[in-house]
This record gives sequence, C-alpha cells and structure tokens, in this order.
Amino acid sequence: MAQKLGLTHISMGGIIRAEAKRQNPVALAAQEVANQGKWVSGDVIAQLLESYLVVHAQEGVILNGFPRSIDQANYFPDILARQKLELSAVVHLHVPDSVLLARMANQVSEGHERDDVTLEIMAQRLQSYKDTIEPILAQYKSQGVLVEINGAQLVEQVTKDILLGLKPYTV
Repeated sequence: MAQKLGLTHISMGGIIRAEAKRQNPVALAAQEVANQGKWVSGDVIAQLLESYLVVHAQEGVILNGFPRSIDQANYFPDILARQKLELSAVVHLHVPDSVLLARMANQVSEGHERDDVTLEIMAQRLQSYKDTIEPILAQYKSQGVLVEINGAQLVEQVTKDILLGLKPYTV
C-alpha cells in the first residue's frame, strides 16, 4: 500500500520493537508495558513517533497503530505541524470480533516470536481497542477525513477498497 502511494509505512509497534533492539530506554520501557497487554502511555508514544517522523517521513506516511486514544488524536496535529506534515485521511478497517479472534489465534499458532502475541494479551488489546476507538472515529468523521473499509475481505479486495476510498484525498 505504501509503495503504491509513494509513502513510508510506519507501525507504532514496529517502532517500539526496533528501538528496543537498539536499547533505546524509552522503547524498552514501552515494550515492557506492551508485553503485559497494556497500552503504552501517550507521551511515550508521542516521543517515539515524533523522533521517528523526523528521519522517515519526508514525503508523507501511512501510520499504523496510532492514534489509540482520544488524547493522542488531539495532539497528533501538533506533531504533524512540527514535521510540516498534515493529516489527509484516516482509514479504519472494520473487522468483526470473530474474524479478529481467529486471526489472532492463527498468529499464536504460527509461533510468532513476540512476547506480546498470546491470545490473552490479544483479547485484552481487542477489548481496550473497542473501548477507545469510537470517540476517535467520531472525531475523524466530523473532520471529514475518515475512510471506513470492510477489513474482513480478502487482502486484495481490502487493498482495492482502500485505494478507491483514498482517491478523493490524493493528488
């Protein structure tokens, strides 16, 4: 997706894991929290995201896993402004719980080498996500930047739908 749009893909979980491997103390602390199935505090995420954007976001980004709270959604425009970026669109992939839980179980059965991939931790994260996502989606919908996609389809169809949904937001 990022290649098709000429953007850099940034995953907050990926940033945390990569920075923890580099022994970044902020990322190590964040990873410990994530490994317990909890959300990393907003200020820590903001610090990691902003430092990453400085290096990796010259032409724009697709940001995966952020914002995860209304507070993060509220201070995200400030982070973008400091990097001379702006929010064009927010894509939300709607996937029924049953499909998500099956996908999570598949990740665990495939033996992913991450400490935070257990069914219990994933179930905690899913519930937490559901508890916090609605106000974020409402905010982005009111700003006219929300693109909702059926994420339960085959990957190829989801990709087509995202590209089609983003057409009004791209040059």
